[in-house]
Amino acid sequence: GQSFLLVDGLTEDRTTSGIRIKSNVMLGGAAHDLVYENICMRGVKSPIAISPYYANQTTEGFEDPHYTGERIPDYKAITIRNVIATTPGDVLIAGLDDGHRTEVTLDGVRIDGITPAQVHGRFATVTLGQHSTNISFIGTEIKVIPNKGTPVLTQPSVVAAEPAFQCNEKFVPMQ
Repeated sequence: GQSFLLVDGLTEDRTTSGIRIKSNVMLGGAAHDLVYENICMRGVKSPIAISPYYANQTTEGFEDPHYTGERIPDYKAITIRNVIATTPGDVLIAGLDDGHRTEVTLDGVRIDGITPAQVHGRFATVTLGQHSTNISFIGTEIKVIPNKGTPVLTQPSVVAAEPAFQCNEKFVPMQ
């Protein structure tokens, strides 16, 4: 478990994972009050991966590997705010079961070019913050709680408004 963590002002360029929270029933425990904000990504294979399915790989699978154990991953009070991925990639937000639902707030999260086929999840509740997101959870088993005044995507092709946070000049050329 990990708690009371702040990741702020990160730039990721051509990494395998962006925001990654991983565990399984042999390693897990409570993880809560995690904040990821002001993050820019480019060329990231999995911009967001919150998973109880960790199987000692560099990326998470989207299905439960059915391990046995009593150290249940339990992810609560996770906030992802002002995050932009300029290239599409997979998103996974999952909890282990209905009794251990992952709880995430998305506020101003945009993944350019993301398609519905790249969004995966189950046993999770996503609360939308004040600023919009362009991630559509249609076709997943994720419960979405809209913020008052925040539009919920009802069609996968709808693109949300630009968030106030921008990644202009965050990606510097390598020397």
